[in-house]
Amino acid sequence: MSNLFYTVLNMSITSSIIIALVIIIRLFFKNLPKKYSYILWSVVGFRLCVPYSFKSIISLFNIGSVINSNPIKTDNNKLSYVDKASIIPQSIASSSDVSNTDTITLSNALPYIWIGIVLIILTVSIIKYLKCKYMLKDSEKFSDNTYYCDKISTPFIFGITAPRIYIPKGTDNAYLEYIIAHEKYHLKRKDYIIKAFAYLLLCIHFFNPLCYVAFRLMNKDMEMSCDEKVIESFKSIKREYSTALLGFATNNYKASPSPLCFIENDAKSRIKNILKFKKPKKAVSIIAIILCLTVLSACVSNPVDVKKQTDKISINTNISSTQSSSFSDDYILGKVIFASPILSSILIDGGNTTIKFDGKKLIRSNDAEQTEYSDKVEELEYTKKQFSEKYSNHDNTLTPVIDKKYFKNAKLIKEVKYYKDKSFVSIIYFDNKPALYGSDGIRIYEIMPNSKGFGSAVSNEILKHTSPNFDYEKYKSEAHYIYQKEYTGDDTISVYLNFYAATYSTRFGYVKDESAWMSDAKIDLKLNDNSDYSVVKFTVPQDGSEYNKSIKEMFSNDVYAYYFGDNANNNDSISKELIIQAIKSLVKSNKDIDINKSIETLIKRIGNINLIDNDYNKYFNLLVDYDEYTVRYTFNKYKNGRLDEPEGKILQSAFSKIAEDEYVKASANTGKEYFDAFDKHARDLKKQNKLDYDFKLLYPYTYLYLTEYAK
Repeated sequence: MSNLFYTVLNMSITSSIIIALVIIIRLFFKNLPKKYSYILWSVVGFRLCVPYSFKSIISLFNIGSVINSNPIKTDNNKLSYVDKASIIPQSIASSSDVSNTDTITLSNALPYIWIGIVLIILTVSIIKYLKCKYMLKDSEKFSDNTYYCDKISTPFIFGITAPRIYIPKGTDNAYLEYIIAHEKYHLKRKDYIIKAFAYLLLCIHFFNPLCYVAFRLMNKDMEMSCDEKVIESFKSIKREYSTALLGFATNNYKASPSPLCFIENDAKSRIKNILKFKKPKKAVSIIAIILCLTVLSACVSNPVDVKKQTDKISINTNISSTQSSSFSDDYILGKVIFASPILSSILIDGGNTTIKFDGKKLIRSNDAEQTEYSDKVEELEYTKKQFSEKYSNHDNTLTPVIDKKYFKNAKLIKEVKYYKDKSFVSIIYFDNKPALYGSDGIRIYEIMPNSKGFGSAVSNEILKHTSPNFDYEKYKSEAHYIYQKEYTGDDTISVYLNFYAATYSTRFGYVKDESAWMSDAKIDLKLNDNSDYSVVKFTVPQDGSEYNKSIKEMFSNDVYAYYFGDNANNNDSISKELIIQAIKSLVKSNKDIDINKSIETLIKRIGNINLIDNDYNKYFNLLVDYDEYTVRYTFNKYKNGRLDEPEGKILQSAFSKIAEDEYVKASANTGKEYFDAFDKHARDLKKQNKLDYDFKLLYPYTYLYLTEYAK
C-alpha cells in the first residue's frame, strides 16, 4: 500500500509540472481551434496514471539534469537527476518535525487515509450515478439513441457501455438540431469515456488542487471544441447556436448529474469563442499539429541519462588534502603487469581477472575460479578482409580500438587461439600489437605497455584542477572512463577520456560532495626514461554552445565519430557510475571516513524529513550513490536481525535503485519481509547455478550476499 501511495504521489507531483506547462501553452493557443488545446490534456492524463515512460532528448525533464562541464557547487545535490520522472522515490517519506515515533505513525497512516478517501469519493459518485439512472428510466424516446426527459434541465449523455442522449422535455425545436449534433460529436469522439476516466483520475489525485484546475479546463476545451465542430458543420448558425446556449444559461437550470452536459456554468466564454471562431488555414493547422506533437513528446517522455554513455569505468587515484595516496587500476583496454616474449600477464575487469599466456596455454583466473585453455592452440594469419568477414558478425568484436585504429591500418593480423572445449580466448596481434578477444563476447582489449605511473599521472592531473573552495572541503576524489589511448610518438600518448572530480566534506555527519566537475578531456602524456609518465598538456572543451565544436577539435576523428558523431555508439550512462566509483575511491583511501556512520545519519534524516521537503531527494540519492556500501550495510543489518522500520523500507527502496535488475519483485509491508523474499530468491539461484565468475557478473549483489552474508 505504501509503494502504491508514493507512486501516486510521485505521479501527481510530476503531473503538476505538466499541468502548469499546459495552462501556459493554452494562452498561446487561444486563437487556435480548441481541439488543439484539448489534445494537450492527454499528456496530463498519461502522467497521472503511468509511472514509466520512454526516454527522449527533448523531454521537459532534461532541464536541470544536464551536468555542466565547468566546476559547480553541489550544496543542493545538483549533480543528481530525476529518475523515471519521479520527484520523490518510492519509499517511506515521513512528515513530522517532532519525533521519529510520530513521523513513522503518520507516514504509515497516510496511504490508508488516501485509499479511504478515494473509496468514499467513488462510493458517493456511484450512488449519484445510480440515482440518475433511476431518474431517467421513464424517459420518452425521441429518435434513435435520443430521449426526452421532463426531470432534467440540460442536455447530456448518460451511460458508458450504451450511451444515450437525453434532452429536457419542452426544448425549443429550433435548437434541437444543433444540440443533438453537439452531443453526437461527443459520442463520436468518445468524450463520455474520456471524461469518466478523467474523473477517476481526479478521485485518485483528490489531494492535488492543480488536478481540479486541469479537470475544469479540460472540460472547457472539450465543450468548446464540440461547439466549433457544430459551427463548421452548419453554415451561418453562430447567432442561433449562441442563443441556444444563452437560453439554457439564463433559465437558471440546476446542474446536471451527468458527466457530459450541453451547458455548464461557462456559457459566456463559450459564446465569445463561437462568435470569434474562424476555420483556420491549412498552414496554421499544420503548424498547430507540429506544436502539439512537440509538446506531447516533451511532456510524456523521461530525460535521457547524462550526456556520456559507455560500459566500463576506470577507477583511479583519490587524494585527500591532508594525505596523498594513490593506486592504479587502469583496465579499460587491458593492462600488462608483466610482459616478455615468453609469458605475458594481463589484468582486466578492474583488476579482478588475470590472464596469463605463453605458446602452449592461456590461464584466466579470478577470486572465484581458474580456467586453463590448453586443449588446443591454433596460430592463424588473416588479411584485413578475412579477419573482418570472420569477426564482424560477432557481438562486441570489432570495437573502436580495433575497427577505427589498429585494424584499419594493420598490414599483418595474427591470431593465437587457446581452446577449452568449445570456448576459446584469442590473443590477436595487429602488426605485433596484441589484443585480447574471448568467445563469451567480451570486447577486444588493446594491450598497451603500462607502468605504475600511468594511472596516477592521469588522476593527479585531473585532481590538480579540482580545488576546494572552503576549509571544510577536506577531501577530493576522481573517477574516469578512457575512450581511447592513442600513440602519437614512440614515447608519447594521447588519452581521450570522460571524468568526474569532486571535493567532499563530512561536516553534516555524512560524506557529501561540495563541488564537482564532470567533463570530457584530452591528456597528452610522455613516457620518461624511468618508465614513469609526465603530463605534457591537459585540455578540456569550451562550455555551452561551443562544447561539441571544441570536442571535435580536441579529439581524433576516430574517437569523435564513435562517441560524439551522428551515429555515436553510446550504450549506458557513465555519469552515475563515475560518481559511485569516486566515492568508493575516496572511502578506500581515507581511513578516517566512517561510511556506515554516514549511512546511519542519512537514514535518520530521511526518517525525520517532511514530505514536501526537497532535501529528501538529496539524502536518498546519496544513499544510492554509496552503492555497495549501502548494500553491505543493509545485508549486515538483515543478517543480524536489526532491520527495523522505517529503516527497512528506506533501505529496500535504495536497494531497488542500486540493484536494478537484481531487485526482486515481492509483496512486502516491511523491509525485513522484502529481504526475506530476496534471501529465498538468492538461495534458489544458488541451487540452480554455480557461484562462479559468470554468476558474479550477472548477479553481483546476489553473489555478494551469498558469499559473505547468507547464513
